[in-house]
Amino acid sequence: MSDDRAVLLQERLARYRAHLGMATDHGERLLKRRETPPSALAESDGVTTVERRFSLSDRHGRYRLGQFRDAVSAWQTVDADHPLSAPHLAAEDLLFFDTETTGLHHGAGTLIFLLGYARLLDEAIVVRQHFLASPAAEKDLYATFLEGARGGQHLVTYNGKAFDWPLVCSRHALLRREVPDLPNFGHFDLLPACRRLWESELPSCRLAVVEREKLEVIRVGDIPGSMAPAQYFAYLRKQDFETIRPVLAHNVMDVLSLITLYTHLSVLIAGYRRREGITNRERMAVSRWYESLGQWALAGEGYQIVAESAGPWQLAARVALGRCLKRQGDWQGSLSTWEACLPHLQVAPTREAVLVEVAKIYEHRLGDNASAYRYACQARDAWRAKWRALRQPPASPCPHDRRLARLQAKLGCQGSVEQGGTRNMAMDGR
Repeated sequence: MSDDRAVLLQERLARYRAHLGMATDHGERLLKRRETPPSALAESDGVTTVERRFSLSDRHGRYRLGQFRDAVSAWQTVDADHPLSAPHLAAEDLLFFDTETTGLHHGAGTLIFLLGYARLLDEAIVVRQHFLASPAAEKDLYATFLEGARGGQHLVTYNGKAFDWPLVCSRHALLRREVPDLPNFGHFDLLPACRRLWESELPSCRLAVVEREKLEVIRVGDIPGSMAPAQYFAYLRKQDFETIRPVLAHNVMDVLSLITLYTHLSVLIAGYRRREGITNRERMAVSRWYESLGQWALAGEGYQIVAESAGPWQLAARVALGRCLKRQGDWQGSLSTWEACLPHLQVAPTREAVLVEVAKIYEHRLGDNASAYRYACQARDAWRAKWRALRQPPASPCPHDRRLARLQAKLGCQGSVEQGGTRNMAMDGR
């Protein structure tokens, strides 16, 4: 077992010992709180609106609900344009949004029958759900939703950019002459972030799996989301609100989990420099994300932390750190980092790529053509070793021959680089 995995398991066990013994009673209390009192029900024109309030001190999984305010504040300290950053947003601006539908497609036959969202209001987490009690009242569903969501600026969803919000827009378009325009919401979709951080670690990135493995959310008496359409159709037949109540409870859990998940992702991504609460695997994933965004300095800080630690990610972090240093123009730092890695790099493609980068720095930045030629020869050897391991002839000529020929000319050497033939032993011995 890797060191970071062991640390993660130890931290998780410690948290479980602290509160898992009370999980069943706690879950039952939360379920009772979610049973909506009659005063919280409002029904008009075929739309039922349900509102529930939760204290900021209530815990949902590994975090208190109020901690998401700290998560929003954490982004104020990160000087980066990140897909989840909220430098100009207040906690009150976020709407944690989820829908329940009659199907999983965007076709005209798919109906949204529940619009649910959570937001911070009056020092409490308020969950509002707009339920379509009669399909004929769809325009009233969107009218009440838009009225209730007034003041929100940014949606937080799970796969909402691909499914929930496009479906809302499609259904709204059919009624656009009868209802107000949709706000121009900003949007944080948390599914891509989960895939970046945990796709190689978790069996899937379904919300239920992320809840269980990363958020320590324990659902008690919850129905799966796949049963929601059947429950809605049963409600339409029976006209009994108790039939749909489990779906509303499921939706409440979903939007509360969005709060916890946004909090956790912000802790990992905005606070990735922390030495605790994040594994090396996660810190590498966060650093790669920053690197893909062109945030070389931020990525390099994360790689540096992993490179200084022990474990299976150390060498990959050192290679990546050299790449970030190069992007920042620190040629000498990049060179020394990569040269220190080379004795430990055994995988031919990675070794070949690093050798090429080192040769480039010696030739184009330091003007040391002899060293550049030596490393280019090693890159050619790594390329040949790769094809020998595949036990098949190369698919194309050696990509390093032109570099070697150019360096030979610069060094004033006689002869030319063989195209896949015997090695120039005189030059290789330099």
